[in-house]
Amino acid sequence: MNQPTSVLGGGTASEPLDALFGKTASATVIWAGASSTYNALQVKVDRRSATFNLTTSFSYQRAMDYQQDDDGSPLWLIGFNRNYARADFDRHYAFVQSYVYSLPYGPGRTQLHGPVNYLVGGWQISGILTLESGSPIEDIAASGSSLNTPGETQTANQVGPVSYPKGINVGNQWFSTSSFTQPTGVVFGNSGRNLFSGPGLFILNASLFKNIRIRERFNIEVRGEAFNITNTPEFSNPQNSITSSTYGYVTSTLGSGTGVNGTGGGRALQLGTKITF
Repeated sequence: MNQPTSVLGGGTASEPLDALFGKTASATVIWAGASSTYNALQVKVDRRSATFNLTTSFSYQRAMDYQQDDDGSPLWLIGFNRNYARADFDRHYAFVQSYVYSLPYGPGRTQLHGPVNYLVGGWQISGILTLESGSPIEDIAASGSSLNTPGETQTANQVGPVSYPKGINVGNQWFSTSSFTQPTGVVFGNSGRNLFSGPGLFILNASLFKNIRIRERFNIEVRGEAFNITNTPEFSNPQNSITSSTYGYVTSTLGSGTGVNGTGGGRALQLGTKITF
């Protein structure tokens, strides 16, 4: 509530509560938020049979809003409409392929002779493949010292076309860092929020089941599951501040529990047994 809303460069003197009551500390109010939009082309195809089930889905989407995250605040109150951009969670493309296949042998299905029936029958394999394009890079942040406006976010000036080498780790730029420079004077940088995207995602989860029928009403299910079975890294977005020594570099993976499979990119294996009766 104590953030300047109309004048740049006024320092704390431009804070509304400072002018009224001499209050220079920030004053937090629950942010009511602003409108958002979501548009998408969504396609889903299902294939069903006695032993094989397949679901394929694809979406081409665009989510737009004014603020950071679901309950965040806008980057700018001065020139509020400048906040309108891709939502932080927006990923333009998403493809999900799931499948379940059961061998057509064993109890309740085609019977084989002797012990072979129990060795071969009851097996099931399933999995989910997820492919997603990258999420937006929040903004190209710059030093706000010359801006001298409490609460406002300073972004860099875009001075040339942006190219995307999409390198990983220090020394390999994800985007052309020379396309942006530090603004000078009491003026906003000309770049906005969520201009382009970071690394995409490739996740393959798989599981293998074995159902063992002991008696008519007694069944044991042994299962092994692998999350991100290919151990493909889920990279975080590159460092977005031009004042950082790692500016423009992807230097980490998604934190534990925040990845698509909840593991932050590393392969995770688990075994289990379920008894039903």
